[in-house]
Amino acid sequence: MLDSEVIETASAASTERLVVGELRTDGDDAGVAVGDMVDIDAQYSVAGVDSRATLRVERLADTWYGFPRWRVIDPLLVPLRVETNLPEIGAATIASAPVDVSGPRIDDAPQRATLLYPGVYTLAAAQSEFVTADDLELIVAGGTAVSSSSDVFGDAVDGALLYSATEALETQVTEEAEAFIASCFASLPEVGENCPTSLRLRADFARDVAVSELPALEGIATYQVDYVDGVAAEPPLRATFTPGRFSYTADDTGDVDTTRFSLFAWISPTADDVIIEFRSGL
Repeated sequence: MLDSEVIETASAASTERLVVGELRTDGDDAGVAVGDMVDIDAQYSVAGVDSRATLRVERLADTWYGFPRWRVIDPLLVPLRVETNLPEIGAATIASAPVDVSGPRIDDAPQRATLLYPGVYTLAAAQSEFVTADDLELIVAGGTAVSSSSDVFGDAVDGALLYSATEALETQVTEEAEAFIASCFASLPEVGENCPTSLRLRADFARDVAVSELPALEGIATYQVDYVDGVAAEPPLRATFTPGRFSYTADDTGDVDTTRFSLFAWISPTADDVIIEFRSGL
């Protein structure tokens, strides 16, 4: 993404400035006609990291005193690609400037890059009540932008934001799981298709059904998903639970049987809301 406001806002937050070293062309400067463009090799350093970039410059008419003049066509910009396990949560930020994020490359998720001036930046994760990620300090140097007008970004500097569940999300998932299980058992003998499979298989004949052990939240993590037209086919964030148990009688003898049931949750968080869908299996 080439956005002058983003570039300027972000660059003001850089904690280090670049030091420009040698600039040189491959040929004889004097042989370049006015209006022609050539590539120059620019060497620079940021926070002790030595880098180089190739920029296009245009030969202008000489000064009144015969000194050559040049105009830089391509600004010294570096592509930054930020990969995250939850791209759906939204853009990261540097200061107040939004920074596009990419999904996991292993999932063939869409990849995006933001062009920045070389510098040292603090990248902040998207704010959400339900997921969180640590801020990331990045040295943006060493990548190469093909040109400011190209959609091909060359070698990008990579950063990663790994989101994890907050206590608020764990609490909400637990509360909604208990309510979901209660509704499934209360609906007997008409059981919804997402209710536990072992309950649906016994819905027609089980009597005196009672939950003897509720599933307990084991963990919340992201899973590999397919992307269709640039969009995740399913929410990558999911919750797993320990098996639950329920008792029931199946015949006139009054003998009590017990069986286990499974529960999983698909989670779609935003900044201030979350959608949780429960299923009986992954």
